[in-house]
Amino acid sequence: MVFSSDYPHGEGNADPITLIADELQEIPEDVRSRFLGENIAEVFTRMGDPVT
Repeated sequence: MVFSSDYPHGEGNADPITLIADELQEIPEDVRSRFLGENIAEVFTRMGDPVT
């Protein structure tokens, strides 16, 4: 699972991380880090196109 924002749609938000900050605080740091980017970076690496 990875974080994704569909901004700028009407239901989007210019600062989506702040919008869900309270909920994110309830999640362990290692899980939160994976959700917010580490998982998708690993996917790109496996595809042979690592994020730099």
